Amino acid sequence: MMKRNLTWLCSLVLFASVLTINFTSCVDDPCANVACTNGTCFDGECVCDVGFIQDPVTGDCIPADPCDAVTCVDNSTCIDGTCICDTGFEDDGNGGCVEVVAKFIGNYNATEEDCGVTDPYTIAIEQVVGEPNGIFLKNLGAYNCFDQNGNPINYDVYATIDGSALSINNDETCSIVFNGSGSLDGNTITISYSATFDPGTGVQTDNCTAVLIRQ
Repeated sequence: MMKRNLTWLCSLVLFASVLTINFTSCVDDPCANVACTNGTCFDGECVCDVGFIQDPVTGDCIPADPCDAVTCVDNSTCIDGTCICDTGFEDDGNGGCVEVVAKFIGNYNATEEDCGVTDPYTIAIEQVVGEPNGIFLKNLGAYNCFDQNGNPINYDVYATIDGSALSINNDETCSIVFNGSGSLDGNTITISYSATFDPGTGVQTDNCTAVLIRQ
């Protein structure tokens, strides 16, 4: 009797196992029809891989914007997750972005070499309004300049800035044409320039080197 019951019990277990296998094979895989590029499907839902986010419209996994969690300081823009100073601005060394011309702006004591000017004079450097890389050198060369009534006036020489370098390209002011280049080193600006003008006796050109030291 015990042997017959044991046989019946084994047959029942075997039948239940077969029934379970058949039932399981009839249940649909929830991920079977889920396209999950750049992600992994779990229970019919696509979970995006690291570096990807789910498009709220299509549900696709798209590359995450590396700038989403980045906040940049003023005058800078996030590019590929890194803050870059905008055009006309540069890193101030303390995490900020300042205008490239800022380090040039100020008042300077000037002396001339290889030129007719022997006495020291002063030059003010100002930024050109609306131009992040433009400056005015006020009275470069200390030439005598007069208005139509013969009154002495100041004049501005226009220059552009690129990093620590400046350039003067055919700028005409007070009937004088200036050309030249220079560079800033600490508190000193050295400018090699030419000034072409007609003093009334024919056109002449002065070739000078101005050394400007910040006051």
